Order: sequence, then structure tokens, then C-alpha cells
Amino acid sequence: MIARRLNAALMQSLLLRAAAVAMVSAALLITLAPPPAIAALIAMASVGATVVLILPSFRRIIGDLLHRSEALVKGHIDVLGVLGGTVARREHGRATDNSRLVLYAIRIAERAGLSAEQIRVLIKGAFVHDIGTVILPEEVLLKPGPLDTTEYEAVKTHVFHGVEVLSRSRWLKDASPVVRSHHEKWDGSGYPDSLKGEEIPVGARVFALADVFDALTSERPYRGRLSFDKAMAIMLMGRGGHFDPELFDAFAAVAAGMYDEVQARSDEDIEHELLIMAFRYFQSPGQGR
Repeated sequence: MIARRLNAALMQSLLLRAAAVAMVSAALLITLAPPPAIAALIAMASVGATVVLILPSFRRIIGDLLHRSEALVKGHIDVLGVLGGTVARREHGRATDNSRLVLYAIRIAERAGLSAEQIRVLIKGAFVHDIGTVILPEEVLLKPGPLDTTEYEAVKTHVFHGVEVLSRSRWLKDASPVVRSHHEKWDGSGYPDSLKGEEIPVGARVFALADVFDALTSERPYRGRLSFDKAMAIMLMGRGGHFDPELFDAFAAVAAGMYDEVQARSDEDIEHELLIMAFRYFQSPGQGR
């Protein structure tokens, strides 16, 4: 509200300055009644004076708008991080696990040549992909052993609850396909809709690769961390079955590099890098709304 009033005051100042220059010019033209050539020069001088007077104020308005736009985008990204980090902390004990996963998803998407708009949607969906798990009891979510049939069916409902949460936000609802479909499989054996091939939204296909890779190379309640080579061998068996084969090849091309990058960085460095990457995709006009 304060910023809006300041901008209104600046615009009023601009209009007053422009009106003053116009009145002076009109007075000169009426009083002197100069020849056409002189009148044209007076008019040109009037325009130039107006520009000189209002340009500093225009710069202030533009600078203020850019600053507020940047703050708004960073605020949106912070909220995404808080939401996703809260879910990750409950599941894995560390909020930064989610930051690492989102970073993987962006790297794969970039290698695969997704558009900026597709990556924006992917980032939002990746941050909050498991937000629907908040409805699951911890004895199921954190169970160290295999789930029984009833427990597994309960876990599968988290995608529906996640979509329902996102539907309440105009800014987040376009990420619903990633949240709903990130457990679908290329061969149609996934859930919840048994989608097959390119029926699966591309963001969900990319995220599935990041999600499984991160799960295999991280500590879990039911098993220890696997080595990079072991994780890649397991994932390779899913090429064309679990995973889109073309996207898998894009993932395989950057997997070692992004894995080494993450292993060499602190949690704080990972979060900082993610903020920079995400901001780059959301800073264009209209993306912070």
C-alpha cells in the first residue's frame, strides 16, 4: 500500500511538471505569435524540457517496480522452499534433501532441452511433489520395512491430496501434473492413472528420474545409501520401462557431473545455488504473480 501511494505521488509529480512545461510553451506561442519555423522550435524545446524534467522520476518508478518484482519472486521461491523442506524434514529428517532433488530436476530438464515455461512448472512441482504425504501417519510414511497392501494403497493417495492442496493456489495449480503423475511409468505400470509414454506430462517424466536417483543415492529408513555406480545400474534397467528412454539418456549424460557437484557442496551452498537457478527462471515479467 505504501509503495502504491509513493508511485501515485511520483506520477502526480510527473504530470504537474509536464503540464507546467506545456503551459509555458503555450504562453510563449500565444504571446509571441512567432513564424511557423520558430513555433516548431519552441514546440521541440518544450518536448525536450519535458523529457529532461520527468526522466529522473521515470527512472525512480522503474527502479522501484523492478525491486518490488524481484522481492516478490524471491518471496515465492522462499515459500516453495519452506513447504517442500517441511515435508522433506518429516520424511527424511533434513529440509535440504528437497533442495538437492529440485536441483537435480533442473539440471536434467536443462540437458533435455525443456522450455523455460516447462522448467518453471517443473520447479514448482518438484518443490512440493510430496506435499500430499502430510495426511499419512508416520508409522506408514517412515516404516523401515516393506509396506503391506493396505499401507501401499494409502501411500498412493498422497498424489490426490497434493493436487487438492495445489488447487487452492492460482500460482501453484499449474504444477499439479508434476505432483499427480510423478509416480507414473513409461510402460504404463505406474500410478495413479496408469498413463503410458508421452501421455505422462514431461515435467513428471523428468522429475521421476531425479526422484529415483536421489532416493537411491540417499539414506532412507528402509536401507542405506547406494553408490553412484550401483544407482545408475539400477536405473538403467528402468530405461524404457520406468523411464522415458530419451529423457533417461539426457539424465545419464549429466548424472555424474551433478552428483559430484552435490557431494562436494555443503547444504548451504546447495540451497544458495538452487535459489540462483530458480530465480533465473522466475524473474521474467508475469512469473511472480
